[in-house]
This record gives sequence, C-alpha cells and structure tokens, in this order.
Amino acid sequence: EFARIPVVIITTEGTEDDTERGMQAGAAAYVKKPFRNEELLGVIDRLTASPAA
Repeated sequence: EFARIPVVIITTEGTEDDTERGMQAGAAAYVKKPFRNEELLGVIDRLTASPAA
C-alpha cells in the first residue's frame, strides 16, 4: 500500500555516491541542502503530477 508513496531524501551529503545510494535504495528524488524552496516544490510537483493519458 505504501510502496507507491514517493520518498524524497533531503540531506547535506551531496556526493555522487551518496545520491546513487539513495536512488538505489528506492528514493524518488534526492535534494541537497541548501536548496531553494522553489526547487523542493518543483520536485514535489513532479512526483505528484498525474500521469499523462
């Protein structure tokens, strides 16, 4: 039931290895701090958008 909920990792760890590990663990997105509010809102919009018909 919860498998369809996208997970966004928000972290200060920003190496390519960290990002790759997070995505391999099943994260839908990886946002590095510091970030702009617009960046996070864009990620959320993308992940919650209805699929095109």
